[in-house]
Amino acid sequence: MSDKLIIEDRYTALGIPHPDENSCDECEGTGYVPCQASELNEYACNSPKGRVVVVGQKEKDGTAMSDDGWLFLLCPICEGTRMKAQS
Repeated sequence: MSDKLIIEDRYTALGIPHPDENSCDECEGTGYVPCQASELNEYACNSPKGRVVVVGQKEKDGTAMSDDGWLFLLCPICEGTRMKAQS
């Protein structure tokens, strides 16, 4: 038995670079935000452009994903760039 424990965080598991000091705080540098459908209006109202983009709601073959109550949005603050908004 090995004495080594390997821990994989969500960034490594998804192949996403770890966030740096310039990463967007809203999405924690991932570019996406999970939310409940009931939160869509709040995200849109808080978005600089007043809109949100829902992503990943279909399987690779085009069939609809099962509805578990969660949606994934392109981050309304950085719009998927994973970087803080430039002032």
